Amino acid sequence: MSCLAIVSNVGIICFTSAVFDRKTDEAFKAFTFGSLFLIGIKYIIGGLIPDLPKNVHIILARHSNIVAKYLENKKETEVDQFAEKVNYLVDTFS
Repeated sequence: MSCLAIVSNVGIICFTSAVFDRKTDEAFKAFTFGSLFLIGIKYIIGGLIPDLPKNVHIILARHSNIVAKYLENKKETEVDQFAEKVNYLVDTFS
C-alpha cells in the first residue's frame, strides 16, 4: 500500500508541476526515476530497522517455554535447556 502512495504522490508532483509543463518525456523520466528511487529507499530503511524490538523476542521465548512446559507436556530436560537459553537472553539484554 505504501508503494502505491509513493507512485501516486510522485505522479502528482511530476505531472501537475509547472516545472515539466508540456514536456511529457521529461516528466515521465522524472516520474520513473523518482518512484524507483523512493521505493528503493523505503526497502533499504525497512531492512535496516527491525520489526520487533529485542524485548519482544525475549517475551515470545518465555511464552513458548511456558507452553512447552504446561500445555505440550514436554520433558523437563528439554524445557530446562530452553529455559537456560531464555534466562541467558534475559540477563544479556537487561
